[in-house]
Amino acid sequence: MFGLKLTLDCYVHKFRCCSCLHDIFVSTTPPNQVTAVIHMAYYLGNAVGSLLGQLLFSYAGFQEQMSGLFYLSWGFTSLGTFIFVLFSPAPIHEAPESLVTLARSRGLMAVVDTVRAMYSESLVLLWSLWWLMGLGSHNMIANYYQTQFAEIDPSIGHSLGYVEFIMMLVSACAAMLPNAVAQALIRHSLLIILTSSALMGFLYYAATVWQSSIYYSYAFNISAISLYSFQYAAGSSVIAAQMHDQRYAILFTANSFISYGVSTIIQQVAQQIKVSTNGYYYIAAVQQLTILALVAFVVLVRKLMTQEEHKYRVNSTDDEEHPLAT
Repeated sequence: MFGLKLTLDCYVHKFRCCSCLHDIFVSTTPPNQVTAVIHMAYYLGNAVGSLLGQLLFSYAGFQEQMSGLFYLSWGFTSLGTFIFVLFSPAPIHEAPESLVTLARSRGLMAVVDTVRAMYSESLVLLWSLWWLMGLGSHNMIANYYQTQFAEIDPSIGHSLGYVEFIMMLVSACAAMLPNAVAQALIRHSLLIILTSSALMGFLYYAATVWQSSIYYSYAFNISAISLYSFQYAAGSSVIAAQMHDQRYAILFTANSFISYGVSTIIQQVAQQIKVSTNGYYYIAAVQQLTILALVAFVVLVRKLMTQEEHKYRVNSTDDEEHPLAT
């Protein structure tokens, strides 16, 4: 059973990593403007699907034919695939040389140097650190917030589609915020990462404390999911805009693969020790604190390295201006 769950989780996370490639395919120049629109469209699609599913469930007898919702979802997904294949425009930019081609032509060290250069940009590194824990913690809560709703109010199952509709609608609006504050994202990325991650940790924790009313849970979870949609769109925009290399799809996929892999391991261990629903929220909150610690550590290390480089240059200049007498 453990192996089956792990296989299914890995399959789902593999699909989510591949979805990053779709985002990058349509995220062409200027990425900081286009990315937010793509994320907004994604959440609006989920909002429409949630509302449609709820209406069919409540008024079209689908509560007795749940498989009908599956086939309807499959139909819309297939339609979207056909539209993407048949009507997607030609790429604006020529695709960069793949890392495999680079390795074959110039060797593995060229690939290592290329990847190192990708992460050398400070904002790319900071948002990648958020990515490593932020996506995974969101994925975990996305698997359990409906469980929390049901534990607080077992009757919520008959109207969950309306809650999901509101959640996705607010998330769509939050995903567009990076478009409105594009310059601030560049200037204040560090502050945004720290404050938003601290707030996210509080929201996860608060969802476990204030449970006397289902509406408290709605408020905290909708706020957390919406804040994540802002973080995800902001991180995608900044990374794509700050990288000189057009291979940022590799960073998105690699960061996502690591984050979802960590999330899979955490959830499997948690399931084995029978962690409660609130326990998953505690874990997600700790992951947010881990983001703060990682970012603070990297910023401190880079600052110390910069100071050492400055001292070295000053000493080198002094040696050149005042050589030792022989």
